[in-house]
Amino acid sequence: MYSTTATVPIRAASALPKAAARVPVVPGALRTAGLRASFVACNDIAQKNSNNGKRMFSSTPRAALKEFFPKVETKQIVDVESGWPHPVYTDKEMREIKYAHRKAQNWADWIALGMVRLLRWGMDTATGYRHPPEGKPLPKKFEMNECKWLTRFVFLESVAGVPGMSEKNEEGQWMGVFFNGFFISYLLSPRICHRFVGYLEEEAVLTYTRAIEELEAGKLPKWKDMDAPDIAVKYWKMPEGHRKMRDLLLYVRADEAKHREVNHTLSNLNHKTDPNPYVAKFRDTNKPRPSKGTDLVKPTGWERDEVI
Repeated sequence: MYSTTATVPIRAASALPKAAARVPVVPGALRTAGLRASFVACNDIAQKNSNNGKRMFSSTPRAALKEFFPKVETKQIVDVESGWPHPVYTDKEMREIKYAHRKAQNWADWIALGMVRLLRWGMDTATGYRHPPEGKPLPKKFEMNECKWLTRFVFLESVAGVPGMSEKNEEGQWMGVFFNGFFISYLLSPRICHRFVGYLEEEAVLTYTRAIEELEAGKLPKWKDMDAPDIAVKYWKMPEGHRKMRDLLLYVRADEAKHREVNHTLSNLNHKTDPNPYVAKFRDTNKPRPSKGTDLVKPTGWERDEVI
């Protein structure tokens, strides 16, 4: 949605798949159509954590996987850069990201929130996760470890990624159904769909925040000194000395926080007439305005009268 010109209505501006703004062009099997960088990074880490060498989260043999964008080299070309360069986040900006919830204000908001809560219940059940009760420890069966967190991340990114993967694996079949359902829903009500994604990203920020807290508290020892995958280092332009698993989670959470803001903002606009404020030039440049980076994050989104 960031690459659309300022004169294009939101309906067209928001049509660019979310994954397109997040996934770089990378070599080998990682360059799979529709994959978000955070999804690929999680899967890469999952393979490193696997003791038996098998692929986690799928029973599809590697030989059956289709590579959509194999690396192409010519006499003069070594690699191809991403068409959607990622904004550079600072450590200070990422540390300031907080969980926030936008209260439902109308029937459309309640529909979107209800759908996210239903998905949340299903994901919690599938991944064995429960929010810790305030002031009380979690029952032992709900305590998280590295493998449980990765399973939850992949479930979360599978839903949030939306664009389909190879139809030859389980994730692709699930995402294909979700993508088509979301596409039809967007034709019917862009407002509800953007609010749905905004609420979904709120859950993502909460999930990654709790994982970061557990990692920093020493509850995830396998990740203490684990290096971030090369795809993550390249995509987020992670600087030297900040390329560990903790840093990766901070970057992913910052992405989710920005997508939370963007989708709540787009849901507040008139999708038939309003331009995309994230690529617009404003008359008054002295006021705070929507940006692509984390230099300014508005967790519950910008209201229409603030940007139009």
